[in-house]
Amino acid sequence: MKINLKRKAGYMGIGSAINVLKNNQKVATISPEETIEVDVESGDKLQVVYGILKSEVFDVTEEYQNRTFDVHMNPVVFNFYVTYFTLIFIIPLLFKSWVFAIALVAFYGVFIWLMGKKFYIMEEVAEK
Repeated sequence: MKINLKRKAGYMGIGSAINVLKNNQKVATISPEETIEVDVESGDKLQVVYGILKSEVFDVTEEYQNRTFDVHMNPVVFNFYVTYFTLIFIIPLLFKSWVFAIALVAFYGVFIWLMGKKFYIMEEVAEK
């Protein structure tokens, strides 16, 4: 059976392609605003990966045959990036402290470690 993956990058990750894994084996690469067709069987596991950033593992079932799924950045991560990069400039200026700057970098590392496997979301496109 086949399913379609459509990459909606927005402005985050617009220049980078991500890998599509089926059962932990690379089967395709999907670029921004591209739609690809992936051959799958019921019980296969799909995941998209870019470096250490991944989606959660998606279990394929028969009901997903010929359906389209959007692959996009997790909105929680997007909101974090906007807040984080605003704070990384403001906090050291306000407090004039390297401790806060180092704490922000450490916080970023922890966030990426925690959210690395939830960075991308694969969700079904609603039929019209």
